[in-house]
Amino acid sequence: MENEFQILAEKIEAIRTKWGNRLCILGHFYQRPEILAHADVVGDSFKLSKEAAQRDGCDAIVFCGVHFMAETADMLANAPHRLAQREKPVEVLLPDLDAGCPMADMATFHGVEAAWNEMAEEIDVNDIAPITYVNSSAAIKAFCGKRGGFCCTSSNADKVLRRAFSEKKRVLFLPDEHLGENTAVRFGIPDEEILFWHHPNSTMLEMTSRLEEFAFLPRGTAKEIAEKGKLPLGGNTLEALRRAKIILWKGFCPVHQQFMPRHLAKFRDDHPGGRIVVHPECRRDVVFAADEAGSTKRILDVIAGSEPGSVWGVGTERRFVESAKNAYSDRKICPLSPEEPLCPNMAKITLARLCRTLVSLDEGEPIGRISVDESVAAGARLALERMLECE
Repeated sequence: MENEFQILAEKIEAIRTKWGNRLCILGHFYQRPEILAHADVVGDSFKLSKEAAQRDGCDAIVFCGVHFMAETADMLANAPHRLAQREKPVEVLLPDLDAGCPMADMATFHGVEAAWNEMAEEIDVNDIAPITYVNSSAAIKAFCGKRGGFCCTSSNADKVLRRAFSEKKRVLFLPDEHLGENTAVRFGIPDEEILFWHHPNSTMLEMTSRLEEFAFLPRGTAKEIAEKGKLPLGGNTLEALRRAKIILWKGFCPVHQQFMPRHLAKFRDDHPGGRIVVHPECRRDVVFAADEAGSTKRILDVIAGSEPGSVWGVGTERRFVESAKNAYSDRKICPLSPEEPLCPNMAKITLARLCRTLVSLDEGEPIGRISVDESVAAGARLALERMLECE
């Protein structure tokens, strides 16, 4: 295996050397270490997309992440004003086209459109600013952009929510209920004005059932979601809808959904004086019981700024935690959960698949191409640009 890795690594580096600045390999924080070793830039999803979009002379981007990330890179790198500066579009390639995101799949265009139309029968949807987390499809980003809405990241959700409420009376937040709820609570919105819109789809029910099996969710949660989703108004009363200031789409990250209050309690028992930092995709009772919460970049910054010898319990994807442990070996960094909160879709990007993608690019027959139709990309970029205005 070691010899095989070495052969693949040598092939990858040979192509990188040949292409030089014309090639940009992006690696998300949750990737395998052997993948990140070949990345030109390592970071969270939107940082990587912005980096790719701003690179001059780049002919090809290979995004070691998941599908929605590569979509965003394509839409930004091949925006009309960027295309006007170069002779041809940038090739955006994903080493495994099956590397998706269950959270993104929990908000389908047709499902969201149907919910929006149902709301429109009871309240004025012109009063609603739709916000979508960047962990969503290009179609959902376009849905929001075309309705005067926004994208947001886990690091700027507060700023985007503030901007949205300066323009509209209500917010529809997609597709992560936890980031939406945690942001709303910090914003000071009372519980009676926070509404959850249930919508059973295959991805939501499958992921919920899996988490039930491992006791990360109470038994019967999938059944409850299915039953509520069959009711009018996403399982809510008309009075609750009219009272709502923020409407949260029922969606979640299966990795971050695994962190439970019992994990925090155990860490505090085992490490008196230790501190806990978690991702805001975690549940509300986890986020507000932690000492710190923030994006992957924020988590890394918090650890980096701490004293040598400090002890941290970290609630996010396991590969990222291992990378942090290696980077800051003078601190004690512990996975918050004893289970293995690994993202299986990130794991689909292997050294062999990265090598195969680069070879295909070098031979002039690239595989794994990601290209968002301009009819969708134009609306999605509106939501992305409105987000950037909030910075």
